[in-house]
Amino acid sequence: EGQIPASLAGAPLKVLFARARDISNRIVSPSTEDCGASPPPSPGDSKLALALLAKCGELAEECFSSNETVQDANTSDLEYLMIPFHQGQVAAQCSDIDKRGDALKAAAAHL
Repeated sequence: EGQIPASLAGAPLKVLFARARDISNRIVSPSTEDCGASPPPSPGDSKLALALLAKCGELAEECFSSNETVQDANTSDLEYLMIPFHQGQVAAQCSDIDKRGDALKAAAAHL
C-alpha cells in the first residue's frame, strides 16, 4: 500500500485532500494540453492517492456528526463528501491486469 510522506503526516485535512485531489486528477485525466506543466502520473501515484484519500476519509468523519442536519454542516466541509468518489475513480484506473478485478471491486464499493 502507498505510504503518506512524512512531510504530510501531520497535515490538516484541507492540505491532504488538496494533494490527494491533485494526484487523483492527474491519474484520472492526464492533460496533454498543459505542455508539460504538470508531470504525468507515476506508477506509485495511485497508491499514494489512495493512501491520502483513506486518511482524508478518516479525518473527514470528524467533520460530520450523525446528530447534525444538513444545515448544520459547514459549507467548506461538503467537498469531503466526495472522498469515496475520488477513491473509486483512482481505483478504476488500475492497469495491472492481475490486480484489475480487485481494483474494480474496490472502485465499485466507493462509487
